[in-house]
Amino acid sequence: PSLTLCGNTSSTSSSPGGETAYITMGGKTPTLPVLACCWLAAAAAVADAPDERTTSDLSESLRRRGETRTYHAYVAKQQSKLALYPEKIRAIDVARQHQVRREFAAAVARGTAGVAGFGGRTVLCLGARLGGEVRAFKSLGAVAVGIDLEPGRGNMDVVFGDFHDVPFAADSFDYAYSNVLDHIYDLRRFGREVARVIKPGGLFFASLYPGASVGGADAWTAKQAASLDDRPAFVAAMRACGFEEVDETRITEDMDLSSVMPPGARNAIWHQKILTIYLRRRS
Repeated sequence: PSLTLCGNTSSTSSSPGGETAYITMGGKTPTLPVLACCWLAAAAAVADAPDERTTSDLSESLRRRGETRTYHAYVAKQQSKLALYPEKIRAIDVARQHQVRREFAAAVARGTAGVAGFGGRTVLCLGARLGGEVRAFKSLGAVAVGIDLEPGRGNMDVVFGDFHDVPFAADSFDYAYSNVLDHIYDLRRFGREVARVIKPGGLFFASLYPGASVGGADAWTAKQAASLDDRPAFVAAMRACGFEEVDETRITEDMDLSSVMPPGARNAIWHQKILTIYLRRRS
């Protein structure tokens, strides 16, 4: 059989037993990047019609609510943090990588929510910054990728994306994870998007941190931020989007940022209280 992709005609062949498949383009065997691009193009070409929603859906929703300008300001604000505090963000990224790996290695050891391991499982990290949590899940054997409004240049772990309008097909991932729920602009839309891309029966690991009641909010805390202050409301919103709460873990851990903070800074050591809620997508 043959298929025309990217202006080239590709042909495939296999051995009589069907064990080995070959792809050629113009008589030459394509490189792995070319193969990957063509595979993605082919997958997009045959995608099921019901999943044809595009980013215009978010734009139209904002237009109807009269929030286009407000949302654009929100996006610009979230994108500004890396440029303002690059060294701090990098330090947080590395520390978060180690914290997430420890947390989920322990979860596997306990069998939390039935998670027996991440080997070969797909994980989407939402609001992943420079990719610390993505690398953590990869180190546990997962096939992981992150999205962020500002992933930085040359990021091999995180692609540009908005967790209110996730750029992946429905039922794509076994698990999703986020520790930036205080950056949510629209909780209902966020919940619907997470539920859309997780496979039925898959899990969303939602990590909540202290909120405004104990000084946990900052200039980047968003309109419908979720924190430990409003855990019941967050769980109720996620339940309305098709999830059920099945387990939780709590950890207390310090993050030392003294190397990237001014001498004597009061917040050079972050005393973190992290509640991770395990939410299963209903079938």
